[in-house]
Order: sequence, then C-alpha cells, then structure tokens
Amino acid sequence: MTDPSEESSAFVAELNSAHRMSYDEFVALHQRLCTWGPDREPDERGALAAISAETVLRTLALVDEGLSVSMARDLDTVASESNPQPTLHYMVELGDQQVPEPQAYRDFVGLEYHGRAVTHLDALCHMAFEGKYFGGVAAEEVMTTTGSTWGSARPTFDGVIARAVLVDLPRMVGGGCPMGTAVTPELLEDLMAKVGLELRLGDALVLRSGADADGPMGRATVSQLASGLTPEAFVWAAERGVAILGSDTGNELRPPRVEGVKAPIHALSLTAAGVLLLDNLHLERFAEECAARGRYEAAMVFAPLPIVGGTGSPLNPIAIF
Repeated sequence: MTDPSEESSAFVAELNSAHRMSYDEFVALHQRLCTWGPDREPDERGALAAISAETVLRTLALVDEGLSVSMARDLDTVASESNPQPTLHYMVELGDQQVPEPQAYRDFVGLEYHGRAVTHLDALCHMAFEGKYFGGVAAEEVMTTTGSTWGSARPTFDGVIARAVLVDLPRMVGGGCPMGTAVTPELLEDLMAKVGLELRLGDALVLRSGADADGPMGRATVSQLASGLTPEAFVWAAERGVAILGSDTGNELRPPRVEGVKAPIHALSLTAAGVLLLDNLHLERFAEECAARGRYEAAMVFAPLPIVGGTGSPLNPIAIF
C-alpha cells in the first residue's frame, strides 16, 4: 500500500458546508438501522454477534511481527477543562504497616470514566433514544440505580478481538483537514480506497482526528469542535458490517448537525445498529506505526472490567502488528 496523500481543503470545506439533517430525517436513518422486529428477536450482543471464531482467526492472521501498541490515554489525575472529574489515585499503604517482610505498597483508584478524558467502552445501555435501548427495550424497565439488566458490557467480559481499520484524517487528507471536518460516506470511501482497504463484517473502524497532536490545547476543544462521521457515514459503515467504532474524540462530529439530537452517532450506534463505541482513544503511536508500514489495519484486543450491569468500562485496547 502507498502512503495516503493530499486532499484539497476546498473539497473538505464543501463537505463541511452540507449534510445538515432534520430530526425527522434522523429518525428515518435510525429506523433503517434497526435490525429487530416482530419476526426477529434482538441479540443483546448487538453488532458483536458478527465476530465469529472464523473472524477472530482471520484477525489474528494479521499478526506477523509481535509488536503491541496501547491505544489508551494515561489516567489523568489533574483537573482541567477537558478533565473536569480527574481520576482519583492515592496510596493506601506505604510499606510501613507490616512485619515481618516483605513490605507492601497498595493504592486506590477511582474514576468517572464517561467523558472526554478516559479511554473507555460505551455499552449499549449507555444511551437510549426516545426512551428505548437497542432492541426496542424500554430503558425505564431495565435500568436501576444498580445498573442495567439489558445491554450492559457483559457480552464483552470474555474479551473482544477485531480487525482495527484506521482512518487517519491528518495523514490521509493532509493540511486541508481542520478540526470539525465532517467525514461523509464519499470521503470515508475515498480515504479507504487510497490505502487499499474495505470494511468487513466484525471490523472496528478507528478514526484519528488528530486531537492529541496539539497536546492539551487540542483536547480542550473536542467538546465544541471535533472531526467525526456524519450520520450518513455511520450508516455507510454499519451497513458494511462494522461492529465497533472508535476515535480519539468522543466519536461525535462537533458541533452536531442534527436538529434536536446532541449525540447522533451515539444514538445510531448504541440504540439502532448495536455498534459499540470506544471513546477517547490515544492514536498517535498507532497511527505512526501504521504509516511506517503503509498498512492501516491491525489486530485489536480489549476486555472491560467486569462491572455487572455497567454502562461501559475504562479500557486499554491493544493493537498488535
């Protein structure tokens, strides 16, 4: 494969000026992605059901070097605009409480992982649309103060192995890709063609916006200005079998362009298509390794903390070349 190259800024600007959507148009897209009905019960695994043993073996065949790369952000204990609820970490034992040897050192970690600072998994019960979870399940019937009995992270407790396909906007589009770029189906298809890849059933589509390239300043703006898929682009990917969507942002195009919907990709993915989300990935090294090889795919593995009824989990996804 060749290294992806220039895309005109005029082309991207034209894409950004379009693709506004009304609420009714969004609802139609949402209904288009719903796969359940009177004759087909919903599968609580959602799109993960497409990852079969055969799919896993094909993914593992991508590993030919033995190089592993973390796709997670360091847990941040310092409050900032992009981290209003920092991770709480302190020592609870400092080697001074036990006799005889050995000395013990223990620590405590606490965090609210949904947000902009922590790399995490969004389970299907993280979002409801018009009061319904994936499968048409009423949120109020399954969600309590102790968690959800439907759509939790449980289907991922044994771990997930999937092919990660990287769309590296800064490299593939070049200097004409400012934050806030709308990734349309046409642009997504074009960029994937440049690196010779097609989406397959069970894939993880990973979008690098470059939010981390500018350090803390880039992270501070992603809640107001972030590149991401348009709803139509998400539908394009979902209909090609994507089971997981990940990004170095919150997986939303900012500002949102759908009337009355603050997180359209979350609504489409979690409540209609059953596609899991990986938010706040750290993709700088993964992107560098892909670019160095001219290869924009790798095996990816992750497993959540086994939080029964949980709406997701902090994660450390690993890409393996």
